[in-house]
Amino acid sequence: TEVVDALAQRARQCVAGRLARAEDDIAHTRARLLALSPAATLARGYAIVQQADSSVVRSAAAVSAGEQLSVRFAEDQLSVTVDDE
Repeated sequence: TEVVDALAQRARQCVAGRLARAEDDIAHTRARLLALSPAATLARGYAIVQQADSSVVRSAAAVSAGEQLSVRFAEDQLSVTVDDE
């Protein structure tokens, strides 16, 4: 029974070690996810401009005069209308 007890102890240690590594991996993945999320970008002071179909505006050339856009900030949003320029 000593051999069985020793093997069981080794198995528990192995599983505990793998669980600890998996916890670390999850924590690092969560941190990366949070850092790359749009919410984190907004919290740093940026805004996301969207067209009526919710697509993101990537350049001024992509919108037309008179078009309604939504500007999202970290805490709220507002509607804007594109000027002739």
